[in-house]
Amino acid sequence: MFLHISDSMTVEDVQDRFRECFPSLDLVFYRTPNKKWQGLDKSEEVSPRERIAYIRDNHYNGVLEIKSWHAVAKVEEALNELFGLNAQIVRKGVGDKWITNTLNSNSTLADQARLYEAVA
Repeated sequence: MFLHISDSMTVEDVQDRFRECFPSLDLVFYRTPNKKWQGLDKSEEVSPRERIAYIRDNHYNGVLEIKSWHAVAKVEEALNELFGLNAQIVRKGVGDKWITNTLNSNSTLADQARLYEAVA
């Protein structure tokens, strides 16, 4: 997939596009960076209605190519390095729960999707 990022978009625009390609995964954006091996504080989560321009200092508009075999951590790092976005990829759990991938950041997007399918 090609994920377009621009200041005029909302967080929800980016999330919708990501979920089109990875329906059992989602991107959650935060005001502060993620610390390795830790989930982020819900109070730092950015509203889906927030404009991308207001949650980053780096205003580079561009495209990130994301493949299912890319590691979750690498996608999160690329979003931060290229676009100045603090994002965490989460997967669907049972019911309405979303599960963060804090223990195995080398797992791929496909691995995370398969974990959802195993419990669905």
